[in-house]
Formats: sequence, C-alpha cells, structure tokens
Amino acid sequence: MSIRSRMYAILTNYHDYLAFSNGGYRAEAPPSEQDSVEAIHDQVHTLLGGGGHMSFIDYAGFDPVFFLHHTMIDRCFAMWQVLNPDSFVTPRVAVSDTFTMALGQIQNANSSLTPFYKDRSGNFWSSSDVRDMRIFGYEYPETSNNNAKAREQNVIVAINRLYGPPVSGQIFKRDLDAKSISASGKYREWVANLQMPKSALGAPFSVYIFLGPFNDDPKYWSSDPNLAGQHTTFSRSESLTGNGAISSPPIVTAAIPLTDSFINHISTGDLKSLSVEDVTEWLDSNLSYRIKLLDGTEIYEEDIPDFKISIASAGVKLPDSHEDLPVWANTQYNVLDIGVSSLDIL
Repeated sequence: MSIRSRMYAILTNYHDYLAFSNGGYRAEAPPSEQDSVEAIHDQVHTLLGGGGHMSFIDYAGFDPVFFLHHTMIDRCFAMWQVLNPDSFVTPRVAVSDTFTMALGQIQNANSSLTPFYKDRSGNFWSSSDVRDMRIFGYEYPETSNNNAKAREQNVIVAINRLYGPPVSGQIFKRDLDAKSISASGKYREWVANLQMPKSALGAPFSVYIFLGPFNDDPKYWSSDPNLAGQHTTFSRSESLTGNGAISSPPIVTAAIPLTDSFINHISTGDLKSLSVEDVTEWLDSNLSYRIKLLDGTEIYEEDIPDFKISIASAGVKLPDSHEDLPVWANTQYNVLDIGVSSLDIL
C-alpha cells in the first residue's frame, strides 16, 4: 500500500524532472516533494533482496528480478514523461568521482552515459539521445497511442487504476467523516518526510514509522499492524566504491504516506479526522519510529548524523473520474515536538 501511494503521489504531483527522478536532498524542495522515483527504486531493491543479492549494489545485477524491476522504473518514467513532456535533465554538479566523471564536473542532458556505446565509432548515448524510448524500438501499453492527447488520457486512466484511491472517492469518503473530506471531494494528505546520509552506516538500513503501539522486537516490525510504512536506503560504504573523492556523504530524502493509516484509525474511532488540529494532537502520543540494518540489528538516531523526520500535509482534491488527476494545494506548515526526536509537523 505504501509503495503504491508513493508512486501515485510522484506521478500526479511532481512536475519537475529533478524532483521526480532524483533522491538527493534539495534545499529548495517543498515538503510535498521529498520523494522520488529513485527513492522508490531503492526501497524495492531492498524489499526484493531481503538481504540477498538485490539488496546490495555490487551484486544486484546477478538477480534476474533486477531487470524486471528496472523495466518497471522505466515504465513509470515513461508515463510521467507523457504528462510532463517539457521537463527534462537540467545541468548539475557531480558530487563524487566515478571512473569516467570527476568530482565537480557539470553533467547535463548531453553528457555521455558511459559505458553505453551507441555506435562503432566510440560515441556514447546521452540523455538527449534517449529522451524518446521508441528509438530503441519499444514502448509500453499505456504510452503507445500516437495521438498525444489520447496518449495522455490513457496514462491518466492507468495511473488512477493502478495506483490511485477509489475514484470519485466513494469508498474513500465512506471511511471518513464530514470533518475529513468536503462535499467537493477535498481532503488533507499526510506524509512522513525522511532526510538522512545515504552511506552513513556503510550498508542499507531501514526506517520504520509506527502509528500507535507496536512490538519493540525488530523481527516483528515489518508485519506490525500499526506500521504506517518503511523506507530502506540502497547504499554501501563510500570507501568501497573505488571511485575516488566525494564532496561529502550524499544526503537523500524519501516520503512515507500516512493518510491510509490515518483512515484506518479514523474508522476505529481512534483518530477524529484528517484535520491539522486532530492529527497534530494525535501524533503527539502515537507517532514512533525505529531504525535497523537488514540483518535485524537495531540502530539508534545518534548513529546517523543529520537524520531527520518531518511530517507534511497538503490539501488534495480527489479526481472526479478515472480521466482526471487529483489537484494538490499548497502545503501547510505547523510545528510540534514529539518524544525524543523533535519531529516537525509541517
């Protein structure tokens, strides 16, 4: 549920290529744009890997599911491109060395995508070369219509059907009271935003968000009924990359949707509504988080420098039909300290 909701949010609310594609921290990014297809990609790697090949950068390509996973990411990007055809790669400064790129070098849409040759003359593909996937002779069912308007409509219908809430909000509204959703179909969406150094522990680690009481034994966290969601980094120690210098350990972000969990608590009478006032008060005594390595070792907040969790909310109008997208309003900010972690309610 969490991954589906994350994908729906970035496909419908992220309209800038950098925000959609890249998990790196951006100071200018609003609280409603802290996730990315890269962050979701990383999460699926470690969930599928379960501590095996897919969980580790050096070995993931040996698992056959690696290719299915990356095809899925390519498909989601293709659908996003249909809805946002004018947003693409923008120049960025490289934050680390690779075998073919120096720290501080500017990368743009025409930079070489080494080691992928496009001809026998030694030229490499670039992002500009492959902006349209059809150059490779394939496309996806959702993006295959040659008429641009029809293609866009096909993509919207597919996104709502595969990743969205019940359209027209009938089931969604059934689980909420009038205080949570208006007659015009507007409600408040909530997420937990994570910010952390990707390679802080030299290995993948998972962050778990709980809403309500939970079993404190790490082996039960993934199946706990009050688990709202989790995110796992896909990382290794920078000292093992063999790529040379880095400017600093990369800070990455991700977002865990909370609204579905809130709705469950509303249906049981535990939470009054999705309003800022009710949620802020309820989170003060019900929000917890834990961190562990893939082998189950519990990690504490002080072991991860610059680790931060913040809670963001935004008004959203539900789509009226499968042919419409939700409309996201400006994010509202509020501040609240919770427990020992000084979490921000944004």
